[in-house]
Amino acid sequence: MKQSDISHLNPNPDMDEVFTMIHALKSTLSHLGILSPLKKARYELNEAKWKTKLKLKRVAMAYGLAKWKPLIPEQKYARICNQIIDELQQNGHKFGDHLEFGVSRGTSLATMRHSLKKANLGHIRSIGFDSFKGMPAGSEEEGWDKGAFASTEGATKSYLEKQGVDLSNVHLVKGWFNETCNDDTIQKYGMNKASIVMIDCDIYSATCEVLNFIEPLLAETSVLIFDDWGWRSDINEIGQKEAFEEFIDKHPEFTASPRPTYLDQARIFLMKRAQQ
Repeated sequence: MKQSDISHLNPNPDMDEVFTMIHALKSTLSHLGILSPLKKARYELNEAKWKTKLKLKRVAMAYGLAKWKPLIPEQKYARICNQIIDELQQNGHKFGDHLEFGVSRGTSLATMRHSLKKANLGHIRSIGFDSFKGMPAGSEEEGWDKGAFASTEGATKSYLEKQGVDLSNVHLVKGWFNETCNDDTIQKYGMNKASIVMIDCDIYSATCEVLNFIEPLLAETSVLIFDDWGWRSDINEIGQKEAFEEFIDKHPEFTASPRPTYLDQARIFLMKRAQQ
């Protein structure tokens, strides 16, 4: 058989020499005890590059410089908001504030504002609490990344305006919940009654802080929305579900009746407080 007849079996014979050299180099490095450290250094370098890229992306998103993906299904949430408001109105409810804990960019807040306006309740205040720095330090222990979901206050206000929200009845309270969920905030904003409360703070500890804060504000009838009810329970770790169960045990004067929701991992309750 001529050489030309078998050339297709090894189109680049020099590659055999290259593979031989690579194998010899790896063997030498392994013998010297530096192959594993080199592999580790390469892995750590790639991980550092990935983390840096993720951090830069989060910063860009936080300042409104990158595309923001809504954190809730907007159309489904809008239908639920309409249903919630309609049920309260049909029962002759006298509305207090709409509170939201964990505003982020403001998708759910904007959606609720549109539903309130549609029901001729545009005068109702919406008060949103957020650090505007994303998830706090220590949230890693509860399954979240520090800084996740961050949006600056300016970017959030800009987003709300672009969504057609009238900011005259929207107040954003900046700070960690342990700094803002207190009597000073209640006095500053003249808060005395909450009708609809969205708790989108993801973690158990923050949910406990919020529930303790809103307890005296909950009207005789109110609605609580938990956006992250099931995420932690799915992996047998505590989260919003456990925080709410503890709250109900501590306050037996409340009854909680489930209502339709917009997401499998969310929960909505019609709350009634027994008169004492």
